[in-house]
Amino acid sequence: MDETQPAPITDQDAHERLISIADELGLEADRCETVAARTAMRAAAETIYTITAGLLLTAMRKGK
Repeated sequence: MDETQPAPITDQDAHERLISIADELGLEADRCETVAARTAMRAAAETIYTITAGLLLTAMRKGK
């Protein structure tokens, strides 16, 4: 059995993936049948955007 570890995910890769997930949640929110579901999906997307901004700032500070 091959136990090769996957390549590490860079901060930039993580940032791009998180933005993609947040974008998808935001788009799918409009398809939700209830206001509660739409609100939850939009809140989740906004939370991910906020966390991602923090990740980007941390990566920028690390690069200095």
